[in-house]
Amino acid sequence: MKKNIRKILSLSLALVMALSLTISASAASFTPQAEELKELGLFMGGDNGFELDRTPTRLEASIIIVRMLGKEEEALSGTYDIPFTDVPDWGEKYIGYLYSNGLAKGADDTIYGCDDTCTSAMFSTFVLRSLGYSDANGDFSFNTADTFASALGIYVPFSGDMLRDDAVASMYSALFTAPKDGSYPTLLEKLMDDGSISSPGASTLLGKYEAIALYTALSAASDSKPVEVDASVYADVSVLGETLSMNVDMLMKMDPSVFNVSYAATITVSGEEVSAKMYLYNGVMYIDMEDVKMKMDFGFDFASLVELAKAESSLTGVDVLSYERVSYTANPDGSSKFGMTLSAGYINSMLDAIMPMVMEAMGGMGDLSLDVAFGSAVIDTTFKADGLYTMSLAIDMNVAYSESGLALDIPMSMVCTIDVTASGDDVTIDVPSDLDSYTDMSAMLS
Repeated sequence: MKKNIRKILSLSLALVMALSLTISASAASFTPQAEELKELGLFMGGDNGFELDRTPTRLEASIIIVRMLGKEEEALSGTYDIPFTDVPDWGEKYIGYLYSNGLAKGADDTIYGCDDTCTSAMFSTFVLRSLGYSDANGDFSFNTADTFASALGIYVPFSGDMLRDDAVASMYSALFTAPKDGSYPTLLEKLMDDGSISSPGASTLLGKYEAIALYTALSAASDSKPVEVDASVYADVSVLGETLSMNVDMLMKMDPSVFNVSYAATITVSGEEVSAKMYLYNGVMYIDMEDVKMKMDFGFDFASLVELAKAESSLTGVDVLSYERVSYTANPDGSSKFGMTLSAGYINSMLDAIMPMVMEAMGGMGDLSLDVAFGSAVIDTTFKADGLYTMSLAIDMNVAYSESGLALDIPMSMVCTIDVTASGDDVTIDVPSDLDSYTDMSAMLS
């Protein structure tokens, strides 16, 4: 059992280190963004708060869009003639504003469908029209609204189901999307310029976007090449009421184009030192630890997995949804420093895509179950003038392990430092010649 836990922690560490170099668009819960939008007057809750886990009606979605555009006051002061007979008195001005401005149509000539469930395609249609795109003129159709919105970098829920949480994410990402006519770099800047949004927080939000855009550009330039990394990890791990201290020093190489990774590490757990080597090569993870060589064939390549995670989150370009806090400093030496706080949902959504495939690959291990969940992550990154970078991560996570009736929650607090010391074609992923001799991990842990 103790040996199993050590191997499981090593696997969890491998996943953490791999994910730390592939942080990309993904998110799951958008309460921080809802708070930001509320501060700007663009989103409201009720007596029960934001109710982000509830499906909105078409009428609710219509009101959300009016507020997103900063037009609630204008809408409520207007007079409109609408043909719909199912709109309650309190909702008429919202529907009237959207209808008169070509932003909404009815379910038919006389029914708006106020109480109908709002789907992602409906909400994407509202958002696209708000950006100046027209389904009537052939820019998109109702059936292609989600795909078209996603291609612009607007959040779309993968399942097609729509929660108020998803509406927040869609609105938030739309604010940082350019209107169709190209008159402004982002919808937010347009709304600020025409007075629709006057809150001082708008400038702060725009500054956050600009910092994330710069971070995205610098990351793309750095992460497109093979890298060599010196890394260290310190972790406190709680197992069966006992807290273990783990120190890891490693040399890591990664080629992001095919997501091949190698690392050699010295792991010290409560004074006991272990050497380990890990290779993630062509979709197979190989671990050489304590004179035991084992492998896990995932049945997929991780490069494709990263693309899948992006597709499921439906985020492209500048990902504004993953970061609760962003700070940026331009240093005199030409380096750029970023401080970021990520939501728990950010990494967990990536793991939600990865872990089922991991467990499927571990299918030969009987009833063993392994789940990794993150509680928080704080990242500080400095991009150097030469294109290299350093990164530190403070992470809280939990490994849930169960086997043969025994269930354990293994909390871990981890601090990682990463120093990219080389990049480019001179960095090669070296793997041993005896990978074929490694034993399948299912046999090792069964």
